Amino acid sequence: MKTCFVMSDIHGMDDAFETLLKKWDHEMPLILLGDLMDRGMGSRHVLERAYELSTQYNVRLIRGNHDQMFLDYIDLKEKPERFLHNGGDVTLQSLISVDFTNWSRAQVADYLKEHYAKEITFLRNSRYFLIFGKVLFTHAGFNSDFADFQHTTEDEFIWIREHFKKQNQTPYVNVFGHTPTHYIHEAEKHSIWTNEQKSYIGIDGGAVFGGQLNGVLLDEHGQIQQVFEVKTPKFS
Repeated sequence: MKTCFVMSDIHGMDDAFETLLKKWDHEMPLILLGDLMDRGMGSRHVLERAYELSTQYNVRLIRGNHDQMFLDYIDLKEKPERFLHNGGDVTLQSLISVDFTNWSRAQVADYLKEHYAKEITFLRNSRYFLIFGKVLFTHAGFNSDFADFQHTTEDEFIWIREHFKKQNQTPYVNVFGHTPTHYIHEAEKHSIWTNEQKSYIGIDGGAVFGGQLNGVLLDEHGQIQQVFEVKTPKFS
C-alpha cells in the first residue's frame, strides 16, 4: 500500500515545519499543499528547505494563493498591495538581507530573481492539483458543482472557498488546505477536519494564526493513517 505525508499552509512557520519533517519517512512522497511563505518570520528558511528537499527526495508542491501572489509580485503583475498586505511584507524582510527601503518594486524583484533563482523555479513548477491513487490534492479545493474536477479554473484551485459544503461528485477524496479548519469545525479547534462521508479532508490548522501545523500520513485510498500536530504561536 502506497502512503504519503502531507502538509499545508506553512506560512513561514519554520520551527513547526522542521518538527513535522522529522515525522516524514523519506521513502514516501512529501506533498506540500501550498502557501509556503507570508506572515510567518521564517519564510526564507521554509522556501529554501522545501526546494532543497525537492532536489533529494520525492517532494510535490501544489500551488497556493500566496505562492501565486509572490510570483505575481516579482513578475510585476497585479498591484503590489495585494501581496504586501497579505503577509508579503514579512516575506520580503525574511528574503532580503540588506536595507531595501528605498528600492523600487522592480529592484526588489530583480534581487529576488538573482538570489533565489532555483527556489523561484521550484515555485513556478508547482502544479494546481495532484492525483495520488484515489486522492485529489489541491490547495483550496475544486469546483464541486461538477463531477469532473478538471472543470475547475486555476484561480479556483488556489482561491475557492466552501466547496466542501457541496457533495463531492468525483471518485476522489479531496485533501485541501487554504481554509483554516477552525472555520469549518463546529467548535473552535485546529485539528484536521473530515466530512461525514470521508470525501473531504481539510488540513489547514491555521498555524500562523496561533493554531497548529498539521502533518498527515495518508494512504492511496484516502485513509488517514496518522496525524501529527505542532502547536504554533500567533504571528498575524
